[in-house]
Amino acid sequence: MNRYVSILGLHFWALIGKKEAGFSVPAHISSHNGDFAFGPLVAILAPFHATLMPADIMDSLTTFSGEHTFVSQTYSPPYDYVPRNITSYLTTDLSIGAETFNQTVVGGPAINVNTFNPAVIQWQTGAEVGFITLYASEKALIADVAPGVLNLTYPAGTSKSAFSLLVSTFKEKVDVEKWEDLPGLKVKTSGSINMTYTVEFAGSEGGAFSTIK
Repeated sequence: MNRYVSILGLHFWALIGKKEAGFSVPAHISSHNGDFAFGPLVAILAPFHATLMPADIMDSLTTFSGEHTFVSQTYSPPYDYVPRNITSYLTTDLSIGAETFNQTVVGGPAINVNTFNPAVIQWQTGAEVGFITLYASEKALIADVAPGVLNLTYPAGTSKSAFSLLVSTFKEKVDVEKWEDLPGLKVKTSGSINMTYTVEFAGSEGGAFSTIK
């Protein structure tokens, strides 16, 4: 969250300070800086919000408690047929988070696959934070998260279903053609997958594929 402005990040800024909240880049030149317009509203509400925060939660925002798993649940009717079950595994240099859902549309309540990230892996490459995220293409997903493991299943999947994983770019490795090219992370895949693929350029002004934002 140190590359872009988010409303949640603004709340963290108000509670624990700009540096601890991860705003290493000036907000006005950060990506997604339009959300900085919520700053005044967050600042007005911050004193009241702070009274609702338990002391141990405040401490956890600035001090990592060590390797652990977090389980939660959320529900957004009428888009969710059932509550979404969320599981996250966190350790010093790696986090894995995913949610199990059954929804009326692909892309969640926002009805937007470009802003819906139902499964995400983030890790410290040594120079920056890298990520792998599942590009949503199904209305239902069963996600199991365990230490170092992400298991994804499409309960309503067909022969046309596909798991599309988007991988971040890296300062250390410009061209990523296979899992072994990911800096700082060892990836082992298994299951109903086809490991035959090609790497092509996708650009807003031309290329083999259109871009995904």
